[in-house]
Amino acid sequence: MSDVNASAGGPPSSEPPSRDPLWVRIIGKATSAAATVGGFIIMIMALTIAVDVVLRFGLNRGLPGTLELTETVWMPIVALIGLGYAHFRNEQIRVSLAIEGASRGTQRVTLVIADLTAGLIGAWMIVITFGDFMHSVQVSEHSVAQPWVLAWPGRLMIVVALIGYVAATAARTFQVITGSAETLIENELELDRG
Repeated sequence: MSDVNASAGGPPSSEPPSRDPLWVRIIGKATSAAATVGGFIIMIMALTIAVDVVLRFGLNRGLPGTLELTETVWMPIVALIGLGYAHFRNEQIRVSLAIEGASRGTQRVTLVIADLTAGLIGAWMIVITFGDFMHSVQVSEHSVAQPWVLAWPGRLMIVVALIGYVAATAARTFQVITGSAETLIENELELDRG
């Protein structure tokens, strides 16, 4: 198998070629992109809040809509958009003490059951939050203090973030079942034992 980077004239890649199918790699790239977007949103939110604080301190008058934008748009994105990224890379906080002494097969079955449960709960949450999003659009829900701050963009981002989480859960479950996540399982247990 040839190295794509080397064949394109670039330096050879230090990573081995992925054994994962295309759909799993796409989910991995999408979750990385979502985490990057989340980072930019954090910077925009921080800048907005900083300008508001400076204006309140200097002119005794804040930036209109800062609180409303933060609570209805920025925070839902910041709080949820990284869930898929964390789950796909096995960075979720979980208790592995219960399975560390179990056989490799038992560990794999336990992780698959946990991921399937998380995926089903995530799918249920998508249904609920999509209904909230549609209702918000239908009634043109907006902030009382700042009518120009609409609620539906934040609600839409909750749905999108949960879809990313469920997709990442499906990809991670596939990796655990096929064994391509074996290194991740071993690393998690080694860290817990260390």
